[in-house]
Amino acid sequence: MRALLLKGGVSSVEDMLHHPLTVRLARVRIPGQPYFNTRICRLLASGPPARRRIAGARPAVRNWVTLRPGMRAVVQRVSRAEVRVGGKVIGQIGRGLVVLVAVGAGDTAEAGRALAEKIVNLRVFDNDAGRMDRSVLETGESVVYVAPFTLYADCLKGRRPSYDRAAPPEVAEPLYNSFLASLRALGVEVETGQFQAMMEVELTNDGPVTLLLDSEKLF
Repeated sequence: MRALLLKGGVSSVEDMLHHPLTVRLARVRIPGQPYFNTRICRLLASGPPARRRIAGARPAVRNWVTLRPGMRAVVQRVSRAEVRVGGKVIGQIGRGLVVLVAVGAGDTAEAGRALAEKIVNLRVFDNDAGRMDRSVLETGESVVYVAPFTLYADCLKGRRPSYDRAAPPEVAEPLYNSFLASLRALGVEVETGQFQAMMEVELTNDGPVTLLLDSEKLF
């Protein structure tokens, strides 16, 4: 692990702690609730004396592995899907993708654009040989886009999920609209839910194929 980081040009302790390979060893928590993984201590302890001293100073290092929550998505390949509000259908597609997206606290429109580009280029549809090798752009299928903040539920403690990592509605709505605009600008036909509404999402997962994505590339 340490060799991979050094090979990738990581030279300082802070760079190492922020490197994606290192971050994956840590449990990510929201700012103000830092968590430092002992495996990172052992990783740094294998380096020069200076790194050993910093690895031992755990309280000072903890905030370095605290990440800003990013935009999080669940992508499902479907044979059909529809969204209803108050019993009325407001979005409906045949074959395509259902994209559930949650905006994290501190997220940005730039991160949303990158995530949208990633999603529309995911090769999740079958080619003529029956292999998943075609994207929604290539097949011309449609997307249903819904934004449930519950994707940011933190269930680590107790039995009541915490949603502190989700962006508040006044912050999330502009980013919701920006993500929608990014999808459409990429040439995809998009049906939507209704922001902050109680919705019923009905779908038939084809495969089943379900993918998890995160703009901070945690998975």
